[in-house]
Amino acid sequence: MASAQCNQCWQYLVEAPDGQRQPCPRCGGLGRHFSESVTVEVTLRIQPRFKQRRPRWKRPIFESKSGDDFHVASGEWRKLSRAIDREHDRYTEHITDAAGNVVRDVDQPLSEHRGHGSARRRRPKEPSGDG
Repeated sequence: MASAQCNQCWQYLVEAPDGQRQPCPRCGGLGRHFSESVTVEVTLRIQPRFKQRRPRWKRPIFESKSGDDFHVASGEWRKLSRAIDREHDRYTEHITDAAGNVVRDVDQPLSEHRGHGSARRRRPKEPSGDG
């Protein structure tokens, strides 16, 4: 929203920046000071992560992440809560969409959690033509 003021007496005026100027009703000055304000809305999205490690363990014994997660396939933000507990053989994951509907709810032994993420089978490498 733009506003105009006389630059001599600072009287507020109703005047467009590109319109024809009339003298200020208070002091008769023609100089103007125009200002414009802009309002911006910012949404912060967080996803704290946590890893607990032990000496001589190759991978963390416990991993957790919880918060906002962008789902690329649907193009929407979702709430995610995931915990991987290697010490107690547990995998839990709870995902809800923006409306609060449960998209995924998993609570199972980690040893049974197969075919997801890094547990997916890899495609065999094709032999190179060098030979």
